[in-house]
Amino acid sequence: MSSYTNLVRWAKSKGVRFIRKRDSLLMRVISALLYLVPGISPTIFMDRFTSQIGSTVYWANRYLSTQQKARILSHEMMHHHDSQRMGFLKFGFIYAFPQILALPAIPALIILPIWYGSSFLREVEFNHTWWLWLLWLVFAAPWPSPGRTWAELRGYTVTLWTYKKQGLPVRYDRIIKNFTGGSYYWMSWSTKNMEKKLEESRRRVLDGTIANHIPYINELNDAWEGKTDAE
Repeated sequence: MSSYTNLVRWAKSKGVRFIRKRDSLLMRVISALLYLVPGISPTIFMDRFTSQIGSTVYWANRYLSTQQKARILSHEMMHHHDSQRMGFLKFGFIYAFPQILALPAIPALIILPIWYGSSFLREVEFNHTWWLWLLWLVFAAPWPSPGRTWAELRGYTVTLWTYKKQGLPVRYDRIIKNFTGGSYYWMSWSTKNMEKKLEESRRRVLDGTIANHIPYINELNDAWEGKTDAE
């Protein structure tokens, strides 16, 4: 039995379900909203990136080999573990911070044009209450996200471990670009810092001490090798 098959059985035993992004209304809605976000491609979001929310893994639309799926699922199960350990709401808030603080501005953006019609810009100019609501939009900018960086560093450390398991070379430049580019909404502004952190993870993976820092690796390893009790 392949490592991917073992992982799927183990993940399902933990209540994880799998959906292709094109078959998910939620993912299609998120993709449509991304047209409003400069620098992030809705097509890339749907076709290139697998996402995980709660106990659901949304597979990217593109073809993925079983080797790729094993690496990706391991990464997503790291997020699932952290979400279960911390609580879904707390993990989600930390992951989406500070951009999640822009949410209070959404009611104002919806209500203003409907209520005031073509004169809503003039109303905003003279009504300071509306300005206070709209100021929350400042948080929608691509500010660094320490929580998202922390979560994805754990996820990509697991990814490095899976590459070692499969005996494959790693494109570190691509991983670093995920941290500093639009793929994750510019969650880190420091390429140098991410290079340093990924180098630390790489060393721990190579010298076999990674489980000291991420104990969940031990459970993942058992799942890869089919040593769990999953039915």
